[in-house]
Amino acid sequence: MTSDSARYIQLLQVYQEKAKQDIEAVKRRAKQLLRSVGKAEDSISDDEIKMFCKNASFLRVVRCRSLRDEYSPSTANCEGLAMHLESADELTYYVLLRAVERFREKHGRLPGVLDDQMDADVSLLKSCTSTFLQELAITTTVNDDCIHEMCRYGGAELHSMASFLGGTAGHEVVKLVTHQFVPFNNTFVYNGMTGSSVTAQL
Repeated sequence: MTSDSARYIQLLQVYQEKAKQDIEAVKRRAKQLLRSVGKAEDSISDDEIKMFCKNASFLRVVRCRSLRDEYSPSTANCEGLAMHLESADELTYYVLLRAVERFREKHGRLPGVLDDQMDADVSLLKSCTSTFLQELAITTTVNDDCIHEMCRYGGAELHSMASFLGGTAGHEVVKLVTHQFVPFNNTFVYNGMTGSSVTAQL
């Protein structure tokens, strides 16, 4: 394969001509839309349109779901959650955290905070987990070792984990405020034991 300046310039001119055509097409469409909403056609400057076209390949549309959608069995992404459970990834702990919420509502405390009730709490948390999965019509079960681990930690809050999650949340806020980079879409779960994480649309 060989190249020279003349061919490079020819190829560059082809791309530049295509870019001009794209800008004109976007400009025509923008003016049409502006007219349809009663705005002046010059409300969006040519420079803004050029910048938009130049960076269009980096744009992402993120449509997030609400907590209400996620927490309602009728609108939750049950199939996606079931797939994650089958692969036994970090979303196993998402299910357990949801079960812990139920445990706390029912018993007024977190599982595992009382050493003398550890075995009983494992059984109770397992029951809460099964009930939660049944409501979502998910037949996959959660590994018993994960349930034991959730009870063993007893609601402890390690400063290193709090620092990491606080920094992660702050990072996401900066993305949303500046409208730069792609934010997490929906649910983020971090596993401090393995240093791994997962983001899922639930």
